[in-house]
Amino acid sequence: MKSTLLVVEDDAAILHLIDVTLTMNYYKVITARNGKDAAFRIRTEHPDVILLDLGLPDIDGFTLIKQIRTDIDTPIIVISARTEEQTIVNALDCGANDYMIKPFNVDELQARIRVALRVSKKTTTEENNFKNGPLTVDFNAKMVYINDQPIHLTPNEFQLLKILSHHVGKVLTYQVLLKSIFGYVNKCEMASLRVHMASLRKKLNYSEDDAHMDKKLIITHPRIGYQMQHLV
Repeated sequence: MKSTLLVVEDDAAILHLIDVTLTMNYYKVITARNGKDAAFRIRTEHPDVILLDLGLPDIDGFTLIKQIRTDIDTPIIVISARTEEQTIVNALDCGANDYMIKPFNVDELQARIRVALRVSKKTTTEENNFKNGPLTVDFNAKMVYINDQPIHLTPNEFQLLKILSHHVGKVLTYQVLLKSIFGYVNKCEMASLRVHMASLRKKLNYSEDDAHMDKKLIITHPRIGYQMQHLV
């Protein structure tokens, strides 16, 4: 069965490009030119992934993301010409799973869609073991294994791993991660967050060098946050 993609974009040329490209690659594509149409399509078509432009004529893109997130967890990939760091952070904090900057490469877009589809089909709960590449986590026993070998994590490291594993494929901002560890957001704790993350990545046998991102469990998005990748 074809996966259904909702493209929310008011620019007719870009909308046509995405529609044709994804349809040729065996997706079912539905489109909306504004927030009202998008909300209707979501209710009636139940898309598997939503591609969303922030600059809609009738509603602010951030507001629309928040509205979507009150009802469903469908992956949202923002596609926007806005490159400001704070805009990207705000979109992710509102509930977007990913962010692409226009102009974009269609092959990269399709790769990100495939990741979003894999993640949406992968349900992870604390009652079950979590498995991702060489990583296995037993949430009930609070045990972590790399290639079936146990490793010891501090409580804060385990909390970081827990939230990242519950949102595989999603870029989690520094604010979200700070709140998960300390219960509040305080920029003074940023240095502490980086220390915990560096220690966690070292224990997972992944260096800070991102030269081979496709093979890394956790990657860094400078000035934005961290992301756990979905590994085979």
